[in-house]
Amino acid sequence: MVELGLYGIARIYWSMFGQALGHRAAIGHIFLALGLLTAVTGAVYCLRERHIKRMLAFSTISHVGMFMIGIALLTPLGLAGAAVYVIGHGLVKGALFLCTGVVLHRLGSVNEPYLHGRGRELRFTGAVFTVAALALAGLPPFAGFAGHGWIEASAEAHGLAWITAVMVVCTVLAGGTVLRVAGGVFYGLGDPPGEDPEMAEEAAEETSETDEAKQRTPLTMVIPPAVLLAAALGTGVLGVIGKLGPAVQAMAVRFEDQAAYNAAVLAGANRVHPVAVYPPEPAGVTLTDLPVSVASVAAALVLAWVALYWRRLPALRGYRPSARLAAAARRFQSGVVNDYVTWIVLGLACLGGVLALVAVLSLRFLSAWLRYAASPARDPLGSWPWRTTHQSPGPSACAGIPSRIPARQQDRVPASPIPEAASRLLTAGSRSCRAFLLPPVRATDKPAFPGQAARRERRLG
Repeated sequence: MVELGLYGIARIYWSMFGQALGHRAAIGHIFLALGLLTAVTGAVYCLRERHIKRMLAFSTISHVGMFMIGIALLTPLGLAGAAVYVIGHGLVKGALFLCTGVVLHRLGSVNEPYLHGRGRELRFTGAVFTVAALALAGLPPFAGFAGHGWIEASAEAHGLAWITAVMVVCTVLAGGTVLRVAGGVFYGLGDPPGEDPEMAEEAAEETSETDEAKQRTPLTMVIPPAVLLAAALGTGVLGVIGKLGPAVQAMAVRFEDQAAYNAAVLAGANRVHPVAVYPPEPAGVTLTDLPVSVASVAAALVLAWVALYWRRLPALRGYRPSARLAAAARRFQSGVVNDYVTWIVLGLACLGGVLALVAVLSLRFLSAWLRYAASPARDPLGSWPWRTTHQSPGPSACAGIPSRIPARQQDRVPASPIPEAASRLLTAGSRSCRAFLLPPVRATDKPAFPGQAARRERRLG
């Protein structure tokens, strides 16, 4: 459901605007800025969270920002990478949430400090959770590895190589946090983390929905996460061996072809060879993809190890790394419903302000045009191609020229099939718009257009 918003953005842009809107670079930069902000913010909040479900939710927010980065490139390979990344992330994140459901069923809590070392008996669930966490950190050959690599390859091809570093950092933060949970809950590694009172209260609200048979885990709760993880692995293998990339990129090219989409929707025509603004790029594993992925997984493991054993490190003894981060994060979002409402209202206000600014500028432009069109030096309807009638020239202008128009029709000759009533309605509407948009005329105003002085004298008189 989360990715439907991204699909809506991509569908609306390429289907309704696309090439007709123009300003591709500016639009791409706006999408890229939103994606970077979402990815970094979600990763930071994920790192400080101790509620496992909320932690996975913040991880999803970070990955949505990375999906947005792939769309912001406006290239077929970037869009294909985002699509495969969405599929792989959905499968892996689904497995993680199902494993969390098993923990809640058996242990009755999703609070990480309380669960430290209590999940040792859940061996199979712990193994699936750990592998899913590694896949979330970019472990090859899962689907996230393929989609992540295609987005980075497209960014490097268009001079945005620094995007790779940002995506790797966000992946390390999100993957390392989930690996920290796996090591602490299922294997009892490290020291029990400190418990934040507010987070503990939030986690206490999450209770098990089952009251019986908590001493065992039914197969219906064990098999689905394993199946989802296997599907993510199979999708990634198809992408690595080169079977999936060309097909998905061809779909992306068709998705970005605005003319083909309009022809299919409006006329039912099927364009055999769609054309995108940017040509397709090689969709395969490069020499840099594998080292970058291995480095990302290694960094996530190091981050998880430091988060579990930071109290035993001499340099970090007595230091709480999440205290300042949590305090700074709560200033913007404490997780309470009131904060969600506040940020939604603020976002809507900003959006409304932008739309109001656009409307004001449009009305000012229309007002200036009406001022110019209403001046005596220019007939507001004289240059319009749908003007219904025109006055015949005087005798001095047609002296010596034989007239081919009958005498009864020389005074008024229809120039288009639009009836005269439509012309009168258009004229009345133009006058109403001028009366509504133009400010009242004052004697001290200076003429802004030719002929405005005479018009002002008539209005004041």
